Amino acid sequence: MNETTINNSFSWDRLRLVARFYYPCLRLPLMIYPAVSLVLGISNYWLTKSEIGILFAGLLGLILSMMFYFFPLYFTRPSSPVVESMIPATAAERLTVFVGACLIVNPILTYLPYYMIDWIFGSSSEIMEMMDTVSKEMFGESYFLNLAQALPPLVTCMFVVFTKWKNRISSAIGFTILTIVALSVIAGVFGIILAVTELADKVDCMNNNSYEQGVVIGKFLANKMLPMIISLGALSLIYTVLMISLLYRKLRRQQV
Repeated sequence: MNETTINNSFSWDRLRLVARFYYPCLRLPLMIYPAVSLVLGISNYWLTKSEIGILFAGLLGLILSMMFYFFPLYFTRPSSPVVESMIPATAAERLTVFVGACLIVNPILTYLPYYMIDWIFGSSSEIMEMMDTVSKEMFGESYFLNLAQALPPLVTCMFVVFTKWKNRISSAIGFTILTIVALSVIAGVFGIILAVTELADKVDCMNNNSYEQGVVIGKFLANKMLPMIISLGALSLIYTVLMISLLYRKLRRQQV
């Protein structure tokens, strides 16, 4: 049936119907994501006790990011385009389920157990304490805009999964990686400009072995990087809203 043949007013009953339909697809991440996140959080705490371990700890953050970006792929198992297209729900109700799962449930499952370890036990070493201090100096004023930079790959994956029936998994992975590369290139260009125009002279005139001077450099970077972080964060938010709007339009055109 078409969307025009059902009541267009938002219905929580129909929303629950959509959620029940997709719940079997999400049972696996609902169980695995928190467990993996907790294990990675504990591993990160122990690895960051040493300088060598810090190098490997960065890989754990990469694993979390990949879990976060590719969460929408779970909606493809099992894939049944005919059944999905006949769900008696409006585009708004379906979109609410998709956005709620990917942009609310997903980050909670992925990051909450991981960061709970840090909140409970604190910094694992003096090195991490120094890095946390510098990080707060650099991103404290733009924390949420910095986090927003993780949204474009996720919404790209989500858009492809819910709008493409053929080769959904490969297309979603490909476009998501392309989005990550694009963001990295944009950030890299900003970084090169910053290094060439501002950072080189500042670093040359300092003794980098000093903790206090390291904090000073961090504050200097914070002031210089703030416009870049704000720009990338704003661009990411605009892109996220645009992709969700396009997804809504695509869902409205599908039969329900």
